[in-house]
This record gives sequence, structure tokens and C-alpha cells, in this order.
Amino acid sequence: MKNIVFENVKKAYGKNVVVEDLCMEVKEGERLILLGPSGCGKSTTLRMIAGLENVTAGNLWMRDQVVNDVPCGERGVSMVFQNYALFPHMSVKNNIIYGLKAHKMDENEIDARLKEVLKMLELEGLEDRKPKELSGEVNVYIASSEDFALACKESFEADYPGVTLNYVLLGGGEILTRLRAEKENPQADALMGGSVDLYMNASKDGLLMPYVPDFVRETFDPACIPADESYVIGLKSILGICYDKDWYDANGVAYPETWDDLLIPELEGNVIITNPGTSTTGYMMMSSLIALRGEEAGMQYMVDLNKNIKSYAKGGSGPVNSVSLGECAAGMCYLHFGIQLQEQGYTNIGLCVPTEGTGVEECCSAVINNCKNPENGKAFQDWYLSKGLALYEQFGYYNYPCNPEVHVNETAEQYLPLLKDAGIDYQWAADNYDRLVEEWDAKISNN
Repeated sequence: MKNIVFENVKKAYGKNVVVEDLCMEVKEGERLILLGPSGCGKSTTLRMIAGLENVTAGNLWMRDQVVNDVPCGERGVSMVFQNYALFPHMSVKNNIIYGLKAHKMDENEIDARLKEVLKMLELEGLEDRKPKELSGEVNVYIASSEDFALACKESFEADYPGVTLNYVLLGGGEILTRLRAEKENPQADALMGGSVDLYMNASKDGLLMPYVPDFVRETFDPACIPADESYVIGLKSILGICYDKDWYDANGVAYPETWDDLLIPELEGNVIITNPGTSTTGYMMMSSLIALRGEEAGMQYMVDLNKNIKSYAKGGSGPVNSVSLGECAAGMCYLHFGIQLQEQGYTNIGLCVPTEGTGVEECCSAVINNCKNPENGKAFQDWYLSKGLALYEQFGYYNYPCNPEVHVNETAEQYLPLLKDAGIDYQWAADNYDRLVEEWDAKISNN
């Protein structure tokens, strides 16, 4: 019999009793799950079985003998730790084969098992590295909200326990500026969020590393992958108008339906949008108006709108947050931000998809060229395009994921029939980004 039997077992650390009078039998071939709150003794019980903790009182039986004093290496028991436990001074290879060599396994069998494990763990070519060299950090520029970035950090680190994710929140325009300034000495390994024009510009400047995960090639629409494979489109969002229904009702003003409805004189000093030079959301609005009306008329719209502007927000969620708090009457936003606030109880928020058409943001991710931690950057790209995209719905971000295996929220689907794509030429928008932003800034400054 190979049963494991606890006979009135007690484990104490000084006066702190962790396990008391434990009587339990685990039969050969049986699978047993220990459930309980943190600190109730689950891990301690497993450690006593493995011989990593001594029994304070009682007897622990294995194979019909008491093993209270049998060293862990002689029990024939292995334990998978909650957190990785490796010999830091030994290579990956020697960590893997340590137990096999201790049991004096044939060298050919050891070599075969080593190759199998290396392939399974995707560590081929890394077997001579120390465990620390497989860990470290990944630094990511993120164009999103603080709460979502924090969720990404927690989820990623849970999947990659040896890697710390450090992030910096920036607008899309700020990310491009930083990438250009840091070209010779990149300070980040990957970037996530922001519109496709940001990535087109970064790719044109040689700032992005060609890398596409294999599963993306197999499952994503090929249109999500550019020819140079320097980034991946992972998420799409609809640009729209947000407005404070309470303000409109109180002032007897009809709810907006078109972009021109933001130009009415009643809204003077009461509109907030994002700055096209610091936010890809603002540049998306400008690009939408240019696509719909032509460059001259589109730029003139932005100049005319400035008369009603209260302030220019830095990030994409800024305008709708201000609307929700009654700080302005109207603004622009990606609809998912507004729907999220509606779901949170902000009943004053109204949303519309401009009837003449609007932009559809193609939100991307990429690995930065010549970064300090390229393998970790690639790991982040892998994670984001799979598990990371699934986080959006959990946070009530009602976007449209490009991964066909990620669920599209029903609330977001109701806006799809209302969408008339403005037909932005994203390559043109990327190529003309600097010129258009400078022109906008000059015209706004002079008005």
C-alpha cells in the first residue's frame, strides 16, 4: 500500500499552532484537493508530506511506515510550489535534470527527458542560462486608463511570475515623441494602446521590432497584420459624441446627432475634446473630419470648434469623464468609455454615433526595436493579444477585439448597425501626422 496517512498530526511554530490533530488518509491513485482560507494550513500539510517541514506531534505514514524522520530526498515525493523554487546558481538544464541525476537515471534517458521538457516549456536554446536570466522585467508604454493598466500588470505577472511589469501611462502622441527621442537607447520594451497611425509612424521610423505571435497568424484576420509585421491590430473602437443629457434638457437644446451639432453657439466654452498632438483620440477626430470633408474643410471644422472648447484633455477618457461629472456639456470619446460610465450609474451620459460618419480606431500593440528585454517584450505581446484582450470586457470596456476567440460584449454590438465608417486613409494620416498637428496647433494658437 502506498497510502499517505496523517495520524493525529500537529505542526506548530513555537506557540503558533498551524495544524492540530489532523487525521486523514490519501489512498493510492486518489486525487485529493485541499480547500480553505489563507493561513489554514494547506501548504504546511503539503510541505510535511514532502518532508520540507517536520511533524511536531503525531505520526505521518507512507508505504506502511512512519516517515517523521525520513529526509525529503528519500521519500520519493515531489512538490510543485505555488511560487517557483529553483537553484539560482544552476543553469536551466541542471535545474531540470537535478532529480533525474539524483535517482541515477541513464544518461540517454536524462537527455531525452531534458529535450522533451525544454520543448514543452519553450526554453530551447536557453538551457545554459541561469533562472534569473529568464526573469527580470518588462517596461511597457500604455495608452489606456490606470485601472486597466494595473489589471494588465497583475494578470501578466500571475502568468509570468518571474517577470515584473513596469508601465508608464501616456497619450498616443506622447508615446511617439518618446519613442523617437529614445531611439538610440529605448527605455521601454513594448507598447500597447493607441491608434494604428501611431504604429505606422513608429514603424516608418524603424522604432518597432517585427514580431507576430504564431497564434495571431493562425486566427486573426490577415488585415490585422501589416506587411512588415511590426505591430498587430488587436482591438477596434468607435469614435462618437458624448453629452450631458441633464444640461441639454435644462437648456432646451436637442441632443447631438452630427459633428456640426458641437458647433452650435449654445455650447460656447462648454465642450471638451482631446488634443490631437498629445492624444491619438484627438487625432482620430481630426482624421475623421478630414476624411469626411477634405483636408481644408476638416481643418476649418477643428478651428471653428475651438470657439466652443472649454479645455483640451490629455487622454482619451478625459472628455467623457468631464461630461459624467457635469464639468462640460459635450465632448468626444470612444463609445466604450461612455458605456462603461453608463453601466456604473452615470445616467446623465448620452452617446451618439455621428450620422455622417466617424472614425474606427484600430488599437495596436508592438515590441520596441533594440529594447533591453526583447524576450519579455515578446512575452507581453503574446499575453496581450490573448489574455489581455479578454480583460477589456471584464472592465466594462466595450470594444471590438480582433481575436476571434475573445467574446464581443452585447452592449457594444448595438452600435455596430449605426456605424458609418469615415473611411480614413490611415497610411496618409500617419504620413501627414506631424504636418497636420503643427498646422492645427498654429491655427488654434492664432485664434
